[in-house]
Amino acid sequence: MNLKRIIKSRPHLYNALFMVFVYGNRQILFWSKYLLRLVGIYGKYDYSKLKKLKDTHKGDRCFIVGTGPSLKMEDLEKIKGEYSFSVNSIVLSFPDTTWRPTYYAIQDNDGYKKLKDAIKEAKMPFIFNGVSKKKLTPEMDVDNIPFPVNLLDHGKKNPEHITKFSNNAFKVVYDGHSITYSAMELAVYMGFTEIVLLGVDCDYSKAVNHIKAYSVQEDVNAAYLMRESYKVARRYADEHGIRILNATRNAKLDVFDRVLLEDIFK
Repeated sequence: MNLKRIIKSRPHLYNALFMVFVYGNRQILFWSKYLLRLVGIYGKYDYSKLKKLKDTHKGDRCFIVGTGPSLKMEDLEKIKGEYSFSVNSIVLSFPDTTWRPTYYAIQDNDGYKKLKDAIKEAKMPFIFNGVSKKKLTPEMDVDNIPFPVNLLDHGKKNPEHITKFSNNAFKVVYDGHSITYSAMELAVYMGFTEIVLLGVDCDYSKAVNHIKAYSVQEDVNAAYLMRESYKVARRYADEHGIRILNATRNAKLDVFDRVLLEDIFK
């Protein structure tokens, strides 16, 4: 039986071998770049900025602020003075609040193109830039801190999802189908031992996906994939003495212990 007949008779085997080949080569390339980073060869992106942030907040608490529609401007005012991360379209809320995140992250080039003017105008001192595929990596024209994103199985059409949680963002930040997942890994790398989620709705069942009109998530499976990733983050946190709380107003995300934002500051 020749190769053409084998492929025709066993399409699932062929697809599996093809995925192993593509995925394997992608991972080899990713880890090769990590070895270059270890010896101080960074190429296009200066990862030395990220390396300097290792354990700079050891034992501290931070808030990771999503952009879900449950988020209110008064919530942001409450966390002024706290260490915080936020992401993506949060910059569209800046005209309505005096709060600013300590750290801002984005890892999607299409999103960056829509938000680049607002990001530039905000003049945030710490902007994380997720580097993955050339097509996805934001080509920023502002000072930024690159971090290496491993996409793993992002983009697969089946309902399953496999991810990991990294404790070394200089080595790798694993994709968890949400930039807030990357922010958690960055926070752990920087030494934070208590992480409070806010505005992380994990709910795409409504017409409005964000606190400010920005984009609409059309992947009906996205919330499920995000929850599966957050379960991995929860396991990692429990095993390493890190506390992750959810102060988001709605209860869709039930992976983490819930807390009222008002109770945190009592």
